[in-house]
Amino acid sequence: MYGIVKLKWLQYLFFGAKNLLGLQNWFSQKEHNFFNAGILFEGYTLTNKVVTKEQFQCDSLVILDRPFIGLLFGMLESTYTFERSFFTAGVLLGIMGPSSGAGRLQRWIHDNVSQGDVFDAWRFQLPNQLILNFSGQYVYDFMPENNRFDIYRALHARIGNLYIDTGPTLGFRIGRFNEIHKTVALGGELLAGKSDWELYAHSTFSTTLAFFDGTAQGRLFGPKFEYALDEINPLYLAMSHGIYFAYRRVVISFDHFFTLGKVVEKKRHIYARMEFRFRF
Repeated sequence: MYGIVKLKWLQYLFFGAKNLLGLQNWFSQKEHNFFNAGILFEGYTLTNKVVTKEQFQCDSLVILDRPFIGLLFGMLESTYTFERSFFTAGVLLGIMGPSSGAGRLQRWIHDNVSQGDVFDAWRFQLPNQLILNFSGQYVYDFMPENNRFDIYRALHARIGNLYIDTGPTLGFRIGRFNEIHKTVALGGELLAGKSDWELYAHSTFSTTLAFFDGTAQGRLFGPKFEYALDEINPLYLAMSHGIYFAYRRVVISFDHFFTLGKVVEKKRHIYARMEFRFRF
C-alpha cells in the first residue's frame, strides 16, 4: 500500500444522529452516541519491495503478486458508548478503479515531488466498480478504573463487495489516558472534556480471518477481472505500536504498523503513519 488520504469530520447528535441507523432501539442503556463521517482516498500496489523499470515493460503479472488498485469512498459511522465498552456500526460507498484517481495522483507525485522514473504500472489495475461495505466493531475494557495501564479487547467484522473479514484484537495502553470511549487512539476524543489531556503508548495485536478482498480479487460475483487474484491468504496477523498526545483541541500521533500474510501468504508489510487532528 502506498498511501491513504483522509478528510474526516465529526459531529455530535447532529440532524438526529442519536437515531442514526435505528440502532438506538438496540442500545437503550447507552451513555453517549455520536457519528463520524468522511471521505477517504486509498491506493494499493504490489508488495514486492524492489521492481525495476525494465520489469514493468512486460505485459504480464509474472513479477506482480497483486494488482494495483485505487479507492475513493465516503463513510459514515455511528458509535454507542457504555460504562466500559462501545460499539461502532459503519457503512462505506464509493468507487474502486481508475476513476478513483489513484494512478493519476502517483504519477503527479513522481513528476512533481520525487522526480523519479515514472513506471506505467497502473495499467495493471482493476477496472471501475462501485463498492458498498458494512462494518461493526465492539470494544471492551478489562481495566476501566485504571488510567495509567489498560488492556482491552476488540472484535471487528466487515461484509460487502470490498471486504469480507472478521477477527479479534488485543490492545494495551500505558501512560495517562481517558476512558476507552473517550481516548484518541480509538477515535473518541469528541467526548473528552476540554481540560482532559492524554500522553500514552498504544499497542495492538490482531488476527484476521479474510474471506474476500476486492482490492485484490476484483468482483465478488461474476467473471474475474483481468489481473485479479483467484484467491487470497485466508488468515493474516497484524500489530501496531504508537505514541498519542492530546491536549485541549489538538491531537498528535505517530504509529508503526506491521502486517504478515495480508492478501499474499508470508508477505510482510511495514509502514508508518503520523496524524495531526484539531477538534473544533
